[in-house]
Amino acid sequence: MTPLRQRVLGDLQIRHYSPNTVRAFIRSIAEFAKHFGKSPDLLGAEQIREYQLYLIKEKRVSLSSYIQAVCSLRFLYTNTLHRQVAVERIPLPRYEKKLPVILSREEVKLVLERRRISAIGPCCRPCTPPARESRK
Repeated sequence: MTPLRQRVLGDLQIRHYSPNTVRAFIRSIAEFAKHFGKSPDLLGAEQIREYQLYLIKEKRVSLSSYIQAVCSLRFLYTNTLHRQVAVERIPLPRYEKKLPVILSREEVKLVLERRRISAIGPCCRPCTPPARESRK
């Protein structure tokens, strides 16, 4: 394990990051270093930008994977390397604003009718809800 990786690991543990986050950040930083074939402490803002474009355009990672990679690089440069790589140089993506699904009056009526019909059992009386299974 490299000294830089040990330092990142220590910084994450000091801040009580979850074990899953620690693994994900270490993996993201390792992939960043592997992409350029150099240690991250030798790379700067321009390489971070190039890597972000690579993740989006070539690798086509999901939004959550991209955000995780960006957060891991922000953590590395801000908390471990104490570099003044401006956070604006490592931007997070904008989220798509999704509109809620709004049912028409007919759809609402249909849903309520189906609910009423399914609540009546074969004996024409309301059914009791099924018992919940206990979790192990």
